[in-house]
Amino acid sequence: MERPYETMVLYDGTLPEETIRSEHQRMEQLVGDNAKLDESIDWGKKTLAYEIKGKKTGIYYLYRYRGEGDVPDKLDRSLKMNVGILRYLTIVRDLSKRTFEDLPKDKMQESEDEDSADYARTSGGNEERTGTEGERDA
Repeated sequence: MERPYETMVLYDGTLPEETIRSEHQRMEQLVGDNAKLDESIDWGKKTLAYEIKGKKTGIYYLYRYRGEGDVPDKLDRSLKMNVGILRYLTIVRDLSKRTFEDLPKDKMQESEDEDSADYARTSGGNEERTGTEGERDA
């Protein structure tokens, strides 16, 4: 039975652009040989929150495809051996649920504004604090 999958690949950010392009094409070919590639999305180069294998930057690519149940295992075998890949994750997509891309751009901005306002309200902002630590806890 064909299922929808999504694989996020984090390539080593220190690799030359030509190497990244080549790795990306190889991944598209690998997916295409084993499944039907719906799309691949370049998320770009990002600074990592923590070092992975001694690297501080990575280049993210998202691959969406449809294939049989053995496709993730086939990809896994190949991805494990690729030294240019820092991390990867494959999931089964739930097509009944909305994704981030389904939201209109104005709704995303609205949501970010609400999140910022919520953070400001709950983080204490610049309000003046009084009392000692013990008095506030009591």
